[in-house]
Amino acid sequence: MIYVYRYSQTANLVTSARFAVFLYLSTPLLLCLLLSIFDKTIFTYMNHLGNRIRELRELNNIKQRELAAFLSTDTALISKIEKGTRQPKRDQVISLASLLKADQEELISLWLADKVYDVIKDENMADKALKTVSKNMKANK
Repeated sequence: MIYVYRYSQTANLVTSARFAVFLYLSTPLLLCLLLSIFDKTIFTYMNHLGNRIRELRELNNIKQRELAAFLSTDTALISKIEKGTRQPKRDQVISLASLLKADQEELISLWLADKVYDVIKDENMADKALKTVSKNMKANK
């Protein structure tokens, strides 16, 4: 009977030690997961172009690595463009439009909208500035 008691104590200690190791190792992973979720909510503020590129890529059954090869870049850049953490260059947007069989004007306008938003997103007078720009553009047509 004493032997069983000691065995169960040892088993409990081993289980407790395993659980402690699990908590020790998993806590940073859980923190990273939470931060990545939080990070995505912060940085996916305005990503219409990236979302549209992903949608078109999936619609045409094209892999990110194939898109990267077409643009002579790496897969990481394509991923960042789709996530909205990087902006493609204008010529890359034009190339993407032809490969993805998309309207070039649509992709260029999304690209411009994302760039403009990125510049003015933190400005208090952003709405007023956009109205002024719109008015000036109509006057110059």
